[in-house]
This record gives sequence, C-alpha cells and structure tokens, in this order.
Amino acid sequence: MSQLTKEFEDRLGASPRFSTPSYPASNGLVEKWYRVFKQMLHHEILASFMKPVMIEIRSWILYIRHIRATRGRRFPEGFVTVWLKLTCKKTYGAKLPD
Repeated sequence: MSQLTKEFEDRLGASPRFSTPSYPASNGLVEKWYRVFKQMLHHEILASFMKPVMIEIRSWILYIRHIRATRGRRFPEGFVTVWLKLTCKKTYGAKLPD
C-alpha cells in the first residue's frame, strides 16, 4: 500500500475493506445507493435539458397560433413586411405592391 493511501486513510479515519471484485452486487446497500443516485442525477440532467426545449415548443405553438411572443428578441429586418404580405394575400387575395 502506498504512503499516500495510508496518509489518506489516517486523516479520514477510514480503513480499507475489500469486496469480491467480480461480484459487486453483493454490496446491496451500496448498489441501492448507486441506483438512487443515478436516478436523481438522471432527473436533474433531464430537467435542465428539457426546460429550454419546452420553452421553444411553447413559443412555436404560440407562433403557429399567430400569437407573437418574442421573449425579448427582435424580429429580423423585414420580417413584419414579409409576414404582412403573406397574410394579406392569403386572407384577402389582394396583391400588394412590392
């Protein structure tokens, strides 16, 4: 055993305990803790990933329903003009000047 490992054990007040390396499932309590920890980590990662995805999905639904929510962003240059032309052509069948 290395000197560093001994120093580490002395400072923590721990002693080495070894289990069967080919069968870690025999450590039931540790395996259960790993399972719970992995589930918590999975939910945290999923929640942090899904939050922006859900915001984008909701904003797309609003966009499809013609409710303009920009969330602090400006529309691109000329977007409103093009959108008005397309909407008016569909709605009234009128040809607007370019």
